[in-house]
Amino acid sequence: MQHSISPHDLYARLGSEAAPIIVDVRRDADFATADTLVADAFHCSPDDVEEWRNDLPNGRQVVTYCIHGQQVSQGVAAALRLMGVEANFLEGGIAGWTEQGLPTRRNIGATPSKWVTREHPKIDRIACPWLIRRFIDPNAEFIYVPKDQVLAVARQTGGVPYDIDGVEFTHEGERCSFDTILRIHEIKDPALDHLATIVRGADRDAQLARAGSGSLTVSLRGRLMPRRAWILGVLLAVACVMYPELGASAQHAATHIDIGANKIGASPAEFDLSQGQWTVVGDATATAGLAIEQSGVQTSEDGFPLAISRTRSLKNAEISLRLKADGGKSDQGGGVALRLRTPENYYLVQLDALRDRVLFSLVSNGASEEIVGVDADIASYSWHTLTVRAKDDEFVVSLDGSWVFTGFDKTLSQAGRIALWTKGDSITRFDSIAINPLPAVEER
Repeated sequence: MQHSISPHDLYARLGSEAAPIIVDVRRDADFATADTLVADAFHCSPDDVEEWRNDLPNGRQVVTYCIHGQQVSQGVAAALRLMGVEANFLEGGIAGWTEQGLPTRRNIGATPSKWVTREHPKIDRIACPWLIRRFIDPNAEFIYVPKDQVLAVARQTGGVPYDIDGVEFTHEGERCSFDTILRIHEIKDPALDHLATIVRGADRDAQLARAGSGSLTVSLRGRLMPRRAWILGVLLAVACVMYPELGASAQHAATHIDIGANKIGASPAEFDLSQGQWTVVGDATATAGLAIEQSGVQTSEDGFPLAISRTRSLKNAEISLRLKADGGKSDQGGGVALRLRTPENYYLVQLDALRDRVLFSLVSNGASEEIVGVDADIASYSWHTLTVRAKDDEFVVSLDGSWVFTGFDKTLSQAGRIALWTKGDSITRFDSIAINPLPAVEER
């Protein structure tokens, strides 16, 4: 049995709720010189399929493609099926796809995973996430903040600012940010071009925006609209109905600790302190010129120092922070505690600079039990970015923008607080702390 999908069948599903995950598995050297990808695809090395398979969401179909739909994509699809993934390869590969004039997007390097814009989203700032999730990056996340914080939060999180003045992805004359994203990513699809016209008109018309989907639905039912554009338009109209409520709450969902609002020598605001000596210090290398420092415990009985965030308890969240091991004889490093119920019970992800290790552990009744440990290059006296994505029993850990490991554990299944963590006599500084709640069920 040939496990394949034709370009026509894949195109019919592209952008819909039935769309599969599309993985470009061209060999690294071929991809490096490639100009385009299939719309909504992302690249993964065919040689590392056993590693990136764990990053694929469960229960979703996968389509792989290479240049001509031959050995590489067929082999990766077969490997994924052996791992329990429903996977097919694209007949004819990207060569066959482009020959039929089907939509691609420009290869502009690594796909950003975070996009930052103004709070209180209206039509354009609702349509842009819809477009990005369905045609550029299916795993993209969106952060809504006050207008004057967009650029700062984008720098802090490594996100892409959009739909504000002075950035790349914004209005161009009469055209909306939706149009700009299509242009920069060079996505060519008549159905999306038709939708762009509708979004442009709706964004200019305040009355239409307030009316929600009703006016949009009238526009989308025009007899001249191709069936594919009509289907995509209905999906976008539904998003425009749902997103005002979601967007209104999303602005409060992402928490970015404003260390710059603290005074040097004071205890860090927005944290409850447990053990250790936590203070705000000046640091010219920190994002805002200030950092939170834990200067080491006095005795071994002091246990693990914690600075517990006062944000609400969370089960599923992505936590990103920068930390620097700035001294210590027996210990150097630090990390983040998750699902903390008490100062003696939580999950821990730590960077150990003395031993060059990244560790995922369960702390129970004050005792730490390692679940996963991986060697990594962790230099002392240098900033490192640690990102932990906790989703149910899965914990994805990245260091300095690169995936390190995915750990699994079901012990702590309830929501808990999030905390900065250090150990022993380690002198550790923290910066650029962001906490982003994740939904209980991933949405496309």
